[in-house]
Amino acid sequence: MVSFDNSQHRPTYDYVYRGTDSLKFNFTEFKFGFRYAFGEQYFNVLKRKYPQPTNYPVISFIWQKGIKKGVSGDFSYNRFALKIEETLRILFLGKTGIQLETGLITGDAPYMKLYNQKGSYRNTSVVFHNSFETMKFNEFLSNKYASLFFSHDFGKLFITKSITPSLWIINNIGIGSLNHPEYHQQIPFKTMEKGYMEGGSFLNNVIVINLAGLRVGIGAGVFLRYGPYALPHFGDNFVFKFATNFFL
Repeated sequence: MVSFDNSQHRPTYDYVYRGTDSLKFNFTEFKFGFRYAFGEQYFNVLKRKYPQPTNYPVISFIWQKGIKKGVSGDFSYNRFALKIEETLRILFLGKTGIQLETGLITGDAPYMKLYNQKGSYRNTSVVFHNSFETMKFNEFLSNKYASLFFSHDFGKLFITKSITPSLWIINNIGIGSLNHPEYHQQIPFKTMEKGYMEGGSFLNNVIVINLAGLRVGIGAGVFLRYGPYALPHFGDNFVFKFATNFFL
């Protein structure tokens, strides 16, 4: 993928960057990226393509170059992101999913171009694979970070002939830092130099519904936020989520 973009961001929130209260941010950006998935195949459902897991690592990379005074760009920066995913099948013990992500930003980058991590917690929400299930949206801010998402599916539990849920466990960790946090004012955020940690378990496909040739599995699980960024009240670190799964 190669592209050249010009865009303008108008924040709907109060934000002061480097002492300047701007109503608009102009970006001119060159992008280069690729995704390599050896042996990956797709299947079609309702005119949409869905990838099937491959037995080899999947590698994704993107480089975004902010160009100052290009067409109308106000910022010069480099933004790198690398993601490596792999699924390991273990005989009689199910399958393990591992995803490693890392990113680095150099140069002059305002809030909307920094990394906000992958928090997916809200009051009522579903399990979002390869995300931090207990982290709020935009809770942490970084210009360099690394995250490791681990999950294991033990396979089907035969409770009855019609109820065969699968048991999953997850454990996710992440670390990051932000150069010059004083540049970003009037917005709430944290940094996570000490390492963010969470773990949990959920049942998939407790209830299965047939929908236009596609089956929808519904389950639920509980996740715990622990480590240096655990919340002061112990009970607030537990998060309940529904689990949804789409399959043929």
